Amino acid sequence: AEPPEIVLQQAGGGSVELVVTTPADAFRTEVQQSDDLVAWNPLRTIADGGVVDRIPLTVDRARSFYRAVTQPRPGTLGNLWCLGDSWTDCFLNYSWRRKLSQDLEGAGWAFDFVGTLGTPLACEAGQVFDRDHNGVAGITAEEVLNNRLPGWLNTLDPDTVLLLLGGNDLLAGATTATILTRLDSIMDAIRADNPDVVIYAAIYGYVDVLVPDAFVDSFAVALEALVASKTTAQSPVYFVDHRVGWIKAIHLDPSDGFHPSDAGMQKMADNWLSAIQANF
Repeated sequence: AEPPEIVLQQAGGGSVELVVTTPADAFRTEVQQSDDLVAWNPLRTIADGGVVDRIPLTVDRARSFYRAVTQPRPGTLGNLWCLGDSWTDCFLNYSWRRKLSQDLEGAGWAFDFVGTLGTPLACEAGQVFDRDHNGVAGITAEEVLNNRLPGWLNTLDPDTVLLLLGGNDLLAGATTATILTRLDSIMDAIRADNPDVVIYAAIYGYVDVLVPDAFVDSFAVALEALVASKTTAQSPVYFVDHRVGWIKAIHLDPSDGFHPSDAGMQKMADNWLSAIQANF
């Protein structure tokens, strides 16, 4: 990226101003001042690219230095599709999608959440975020693959997919091998729709009931191996581990011991964001 342009010029009438031109691809630029080139003090923040800003100065120091530090926009995720079950839907009026959407926006990522569902206004009430998704409570990977996916892909054109499925298949009696075969086929179908799609396939955090930790660990190993076998240069697939930093007493809702709490949803958003930042 081009560096910001910073010029000190006389503005007339004895006044002086700093003229700062930010690069076109800048997300945020901070103009800073220093007396000794060691300690820098923020003077002004410019929150966009391709901006010319004029900062009036009072010259009352023996010497003064100025610089502009630019934060580039990190990247474009395109149409971002959250595909999953109740962990992706809204649970007890909170959702990791809200937290992730706002975190991505705050960090300067370009994206558009897509989906055939819209989060009800009662979920995360009062929060402004992109509410499109396809998180369906109780849905299995089998149902997605055999009945839902063709219609969804006819409507949507995802560039990036956050995939978290398989838990309900397990509860319905499916084996690990069967679930992985379904997830494999789901990824193939998404790729057939967009050969350049980027997929983040995730394992759930630990739960208190129904599924032992040891099974979650063994399933995670198998899913990570599937991801490694699926990834290509044209269409990368990344493994996202929601066990990272997961503490049941904090991150599970005590009402059922099976779904994330508000803190758990934040932890999931953090894990998704870390994966995106690490692999973009």
